[in-house]
Amino acid sequence: MRRTRSLVRQAGHNPWRPRGDTLIRLFAGQDCALSITEVEETLELQGRHVARASIYRALEVLSDLGLLARVDLGHGAARYERAYDHDEEHHHHHLICDTCGLLIPFDDEHLELVIDGLSERLGFETKGHEVTLRGTCEECRLGVSD
Repeated sequence: MRRTRSLVRQAGHNPWRPRGDTLIRLFAGQDCALSITEVEETLELQGRHVARASIYRALEVLSDLGLLARVDLGHGAARYERAYDHDEEHHHHHLICDTCGLLIPFDDEHLELVIDGLSERLGFETKGHEVTLRGTCEECRLGVSD
C-alpha cells in the first residue's frame, strides 16, 4: 500500500483523502474484481459511506495510474481489481459469461508458460498481460435458474 500511496501522491493526488485511502485499502484486500455496486456495498458494511460519484472518480484515478485494472464485462458493465505485475504470485485471468455476467477468476501455469514462450520467440519483453475468455457458463448453457 505504501507504493500505491506514493504513486498517487506523485501524480498530484492526496492518497489520504477519505475516498482514495478507503478504496486503496479495500482493493489491497481483494483477490478479484469488484463492481461499483459491490464496492459501495462493501464500504457500507464497513460503516463507511462514500458517494457513488466519489467512488467513480477514485476508481478512474487509480485506473489511470495503472494501480487498478478494469475488467470489461460487456454492455457497459465493468469491474475493477488490483493491477498485477506479470511475475506476481496472485496474477490471474477471467472467464466471463456473456449471458449472466458471471466472472470466474482462474490461473493456469501452462498458459503462463505459453505466454512467456511466445514472448521469447517473438523477441518481445512482456511486462503484463490479461486473458479474458468470454462465453456461456454451465448454468446458462443448461438453462438452470434460481
